Amino acid sequence: MVATEYERCVHFEEGLKDNLRVLIAPQRERKFAVLVEKAKIAEEVKRAERQNCDREKAKRDVESSNAGRAPNKGAGLTEARQPTLVYVVRRREDGDAPDVIMGTSLILNVPYVALIDIGSTHSYIACFVSETLGMPYESASSEISVASPLGQSIRASKLFRDVLLEVQETIFLADLMELSSGEFNLILGMDWLVNHRVSLNCAEKRVVLRSKEDNKIVVIGER
Repeated sequence: MVATEYERCVHFEEGLKDNLRVLIAPQRERKFAVLVEKAKIAEEVKRAERQNCDREKAKRDVESSNAGRAPNKGAGLTEARQPTLVYVVRRREDGDAPDVIMGTSLILNVPYVALIDIGSTHSYIACFVSETLGMPYESASSEISVASPLGQSIRASKLFRDVLLEVQETIFLADLMELSSGEFNLILGMDWLVNHRVSLNCAEKRVVLRSKEDNKIVVIGER
């Protein structure tokens, strides 16, 4: 018996690693070829994230060794134990971190500071931005726990679907959760990166987006 395209998609998702499935499954993509392509992009982005983490760990180990102290073997364990959907709110000075790229996007012709963060599973919009725009929203199917730099937990439940983000005169849709605090107007996470088949080089702060017409849009982030 030949499997339907829906069954092939479900079987494919079930075979993905947990860190990829949590990014791909919520999109409910049921075109098999598109699903496979999105999984490849997610894997590429996660690989870049691991490489950045490895470089940072090596740098910390060297610094610790030079200071005459043994590397902190517990580093990174807290993050690994956090729930998958937790996102730590970034501060403005984090814009030059190795795993993020900062730039500008337009919503209704108004420029907003946007942070591309491969460490975030979801994408966000600051509440003062959404309130100014007066956009309609819906309640998310499940709340997301967002951790602040002070260790406080913030619940995000408002979801703004298909927000029109303009980058270099090209429109890219985004599903954005509302954040009640944070120093960035927009935070674009893995869901947005995968959906728009993004390739990026965090070291060079370079992003390549693909439009609906499959045109490549190259963005160089701020340093």
